[in-house]
Amino acid sequence: MSGQPSEPTDLEIENLLTASLRRPPLTATSMAAMRVMVEREWRDELARHTRARLWKWAAAASLAACALLGWWQLARTGAVFGTLQGASAGLALHRFSWLGERAVTDSVMHVGDRLEARTDTLIRLPGDTALRLRAGALLRLSAADEVELRAGTAYVDSVPTRSARGLRVRTPLGLVEHLGTQFEVALLDSHVRVRVREGAVRVGSSLRADAGEELTLDATGALQRRTLPAYDREWAWVQALPDAPDVEGRNALALLRWVARETGRQLEFADERAAQLANTAVLHGSIRGLAPDLALRAMLATTSLSADVQAERIVVRSAPPPQT
Repeated sequence: MSGQPSEPTDLEIENLLTASLRRPPLTATSMAAMRVMVEREWRDELARHTRARLWKWAAAASLAACALLGWWQLARTGAVFGTLQGASAGLALHRFSWLGERAVTDSVMHVGDRLEARTDTLIRLPGDTALRLRAGALLRLSAADEVELRAGTAYVDSVPTRSARGLRVRTPLGLVEHLGTQFEVALLDSHVRVRVREGAVRVGSSLRADAGEELTLDATGALQRRTLPAYDREWAWVQALPDAPDVEGRNALALLRWVARETGRQLEFADERAAQLANTAVLHGSIRGLAPDLALRAMLATTSLSADVQAERIVVRSAPPPQT
């Protein structure tokens, strides 16, 4: 349409922008001021980096000195105490040194370590002995055959006929000594509680507790006793942390005995044939990580045996022989 202004060309737009954005050059005074500000900022940044490097060097030197001191201490108490069982056990346990906290990076525990169990944890010791810790247990591995319990609950399981000395548990109110047994020691405020599931223990210099007994001792010397059957629900936390044997190629009797001992039940056979089959039936597979009752059902399903699990006992039965 005539009289209507035409659209500016690209060249006209470029010339317009160039003219409007053009600024006079900086004066010598402005350049000098800018140079001073840039130099000041550069020096401040350099000082910050220098201080950070000095702190890092100091920290590195301190850590190096601590590492040398820590190595020297471990060299004095470097005997192996035991190994954590299971791939996830290391995540449940933290090691504390006198230099501070550091996470366990391997499965080996050494004499002199101080340990805090973040979850229920199993430590396998030489000589067919296992130490199970409830979440929150805090202890020091004071010797190859002794732990110092400082908080929480610890359970010792040592096979009487195969263990050399067993494991002792030191508490603020005395030493609990192994006599071939399964037992639990717990620190409860100002009390020490000792429960014996199998065998017997000696508490201090004069007290003795036998299977099925619980002792509670306080700082004044007051003592309480009560009965606690080996199959009681109070032992359930132990069964949830099984120390399963290798059953591949072994007979069913080995499995049955392990389950009975883990659950605190008596093992019985309904008839002679069931006892014979348990002694001859060969198992295949693994029960690692399985709770005792579940391992029993899984393994016996591959045999002609069945188990009636009752409160106090496990009764094993055999299927009737096929009719001819």
